[in-house]
Amino acid sequence: MNDDLLRQACELAGRAPHIFLVTANPDGTPHLTTAEAFALANGGLIHVAEWFCPGTVENLQRNRRVSVVLWDPENNTGFQLIGQAE
Repeated sequence: MNDDLLRQACELAGRAPHIFLVTANPDGTPHLTTAEAFALANGGLIHVAEWFCPGTVENLQRNRRVSVVLWDPENNTGFQLIGQAE
């Protein structure tokens, strides 16, 4: 994803009612939670914070793949960012 799209995603996160964070365990069972904070970090990384779910943490310890979904239901626009957690 290019820098401009990442900036657009960050702007959307500031007004979107929810930020969805999706992980999966090693067997592929998905787990969905919401987060409250999303920001750009150095090097094209994103920072997602303020979610408190033991299932998410447990999944990330064994499977670093993650999807972050930002969606504005009023305008039906959004982004899905797929990557690996650090």
